[in-house]
Amino acid sequence: MVEKIKPKEFDTNMESNTFSFGQDTSFLVKSLINLYSDKEKSVLRELVSNAYDASTDSEEKRVVLILGDQIIVQDFGHGMSPEFMENKYTEIGFSTKRQDNTKIGSKGLGRMSALSVTPMYTLETCYEGVKYTYSIWYDTNIHIAKIKEEPTDEVGTKVILPRKTDYKWESALQALEFFPNLHVINRGELIVNNPTFIEYDGYKFYHTSNKKVVN
Repeated sequence: MVEKIKPKEFDTNMESNTFSFGQDTSFLVKSLINLYSDKEKSVLRELVSNAYDASTDSEEKRVVLILGDQIIVQDFGHGMSPEFMENKYTEIGFSTKRQDNTKIGSKGLGRMSALSVTPMYTLETCYEGVKYTYSIWYDTNIHIAKIKEEPTDEVGTKVILPRKTDYKWESALQALEFFPNLHVINRGELIVNNPTFIEYDGYKFYHTSNKKVVN
């Protein structure tokens, strides 16, 4: 007769040690940015989700995704302060969304997804009348550097990735099927999930049969 072993009760307040990371975290970093099996879909979904979350408290709710020579995801939220970028954006696993049911993300990992398709990307964020431009890149660790700041009347944040021709970005758009107020400009063609008139980057668009009409 085999006796079943019952799990022992224990006190979580007992004296203990915590796990820590060694000096060489390159394997951990590489594992984090290669979590995604379908990279193109995952990157678009993560970046668009973050853009939606950034727009929750702003007047402008729409998100723009451009598939051209670059991949650009833009929201029209309040932007991120230099302090946030330096102290929190760089903290893997940090999220401001865990206690907010109106947000999509909560794990603090989505912003790292871009590094699964490119070793470097650019982020522009407009905060209190100043546009800050950062370069984020990966070698054995993830780095961030502010490369420019300038006065601006713009709002929101852009994540800008170089477009690699060997990735199937168009087919990845199906991952965004259920996002409302999403405007996708793919090689000059406008596709919108919520038909509406919009203005973007000096152009005026309206939706008709998923084709771009410029006034």
